Amino acid sequence: MAANIISGQYSPAAVSVLTAENKVTVKTYFINSAGLLETIEYAREYSFSCTVVPMSGIESLASLISILSKSNNQIIIRGQPQATAWGFFQRDSKHYKEPPEGLSWAMLDFDKIDLPGGLSPTSHEAIEYVIDKLPDPFHQATYFYQFSSSTGIVKPDGTSLKRGLNVHVFFWFSQPVTGRMLKAYLMDHCIQTDFVVRTLDRNGDPRIVYGVDMALFNAVQPHYIAAPIIKEGVTCTLEDSQRQGLIKKPDHSVLLPILEASLTWQVEQEHHRVFDEHKRASGWVKAKSVAKAQGAGVAIAEYYRNPNPVAIGTDRQLINVIVTTKTAQNQDAPPVQYARLFFTDEGSPGSWYVKNTNPTIARRYGDYQSIQLRELSLGAHAYVSETLGWFREIPIQNLPLDSNGFLPGIDSFASAENCLILAPTGSGKTTAFCQFAAAHKNKIIIYAAQTIALTRQMETDMSARHVPALHYSDFSPAHVGPGVFITTNKSLGKIVEAVIQRGADYWLVIDEAHIALDDFMKSDRGNRLLERAMTRAERTLFMTATLTDVQLKKLTELISITAGELTTQKFGYYQFQPVKQNPLWWANMANFWRDFVALLRHYKALKDEGRAIPRTIIIAPTSKLEPFRFLLALFDLVDQAEVVSRLESVEDEVEEARVGAQPILVSSPLFALGLSARV
Repeated sequence: MAANIISGQYSPAAVSVLTAENKVTVKTYFINSAGLLETIEYAREYSFSCTVVPMSGIESLASLISILSKSNNQIIIRGQPQATAWGFFQRDSKHYKEPPEGLSWAMLDFDKIDLPGGLSPTSHEAIEYVIDKLPDPFHQATYFYQFSSSTGIVKPDGTSLKRGLNVHVFFWFSQPVTGRMLKAYLMDHCIQTDFVVRTLDRNGDPRIVYGVDMALFNAVQPHYIAAPIIKEGVTCTLEDSQRQGLIKKPDHSVLLPILEASLTWQVEQEHHRVFDEHKRASGWVKAKSVAKAQGAGVAIAEYYRNPNPVAIGTDRQLINVIVTTKTAQNQDAPPVQYARLFFTDEGSPGSWYVKNTNPTIARRYGDYQSIQLRELSLGAHAYVSETLGWFREIPIQNLPLDSNGFLPGIDSFASAENCLILAPTGSGKTTAFCQFAAAHKNKIIIYAAQTIALTRQMETDMSARHVPALHYSDFSPAHVGPGVFITTNKSLGKIVEAVIQRGADYWLVIDEAHIALDDFMKSDRGNRLLERAMTRAERTLFMTATLTDVQLKKLTELISITAGELTTQKFGYYQFQPVKQNPLWWANMANFWRDFVALLRHYKALKDEGRAIPRTIIIAPTSKLEPFRFLLALFDLVDQAEVVSRLESVEDEVEEARVGAQPILVSSPLFALGLSARV
């Protein structure tokens, strides 16, 4: 075998053969002194010499693999050398890259595939079983197979060492294909045909296992092709002559369809959908990570977390970090830095990485697994945050409501100078604030609500608790003193300026913060007003049931500006999960109107029987509200419904509908934020 390419030249119809010096790249099986079966795994070797071997088709590939299978220190990879075909180099992306157009061959790895009853995992029929699960172009193509090292190995108790079918299958393609595109093509097929297994890994983390191992399409992923070393006393039911072979079929190569570049992005999104469904089914809950990222403002990321803190694998020991920089696709955007993380006892070293643009979330190569960096490893979290200086995290405190589903006293948890209280609608934020104000009668508290109706209600609530309170309509600078000043967003500036002119300290409370932030962000004047009010306040409290990422980013940046830094003393993010949650299911939107009419017919029957109609919320464009009004009237349900929108209804009507008791609510999308989905 001789090298046929040099620096910068590639050959799609070639195989890179890597040779380890004084290392064994095969598995060894033996019986130990206790009579138990033991395995010596592949030696961990990172430096190899390389020989690039030209191929002409599946038969020449089969011949090469057959020869290499007798060696105990050689592997193959998809990548081809960058500098030279000679000398020893690290097996990494710096020294080996896949040809730009891809390769004409690929090895597909099937691992632990459960077989139908009666099918032997060492039979050709078992191999055909998995090939039938591949896309149609593979079905009639010639292939070369190798059963994996563990196939046929039997433990002393008579059970197989590894369950199911474990086999490597080599194919030749009619035109080169990149590993990235081939991976997307096969992953899409696996998702569409449900050739996946939803399971948990050894740490209890949800995992999606595809029928085809997707790791092998990386340019430097080792392809182990040597037969195992089986010591005396080990039982193996597979003869050497059965371990590998060429199966000829009508087609010498796989004729792939035209694969669009967008497929990789589409499949990644589909994978995330399937993965997220599995996480939810496994009891994981959606969470947010918020951080002040280096050179990128506030970074906000959503992820699923294990609600059981015992399962968090923070004990992974960090041993090395390699930082690389990649130019962004958008030439105007700054380069993106990646930190590849290496931990002790990793099956595949360097499997996890973080990006400086979203540094609180770690991602795993190959399967798109993501986890909060703090939960992956405290050591890695400290290194990326402090040594690399990529972020300052804003811890989110996930707190429980009381046993009745109500917010505990604000003073019992909110200790920071700037507090965001995110609690479900109906959990008693208003009541909690009233108790808070009553406990701090000696303070000046400026309370901003979003509607006149809410300000009047708060005035009544304060009076009932004997807390000095003044409505903005009755306010004058002469009234500045301890107590609660109740205002709308529009009148906030007048009260803030009056208090500042008197040189008084004050606390600022913004209720329904999601609406307030939208109001203030509409104009530069509104932004300046909120920033000034927050800067001069001793403390700020933002209360809401919901907050978009855009609003959270804006609020975090405001606190960063007005407080000067984002420490736990300066900013507290307190999130309360509802006591009761209701799962959602998705229906075919093509059947919406038919389903909606059937639903109204059912509700009409409930009404006629004197039974309660469940809370139902319909979000529709303002232009589409008339059909809903017509159908509600047709089924005599007008008295059971509210139909409102921000374009057609005044603020008080919108607010009354949002918190009202009518079971059916139809609203425009602008009204969805902060919606009360009462149960």
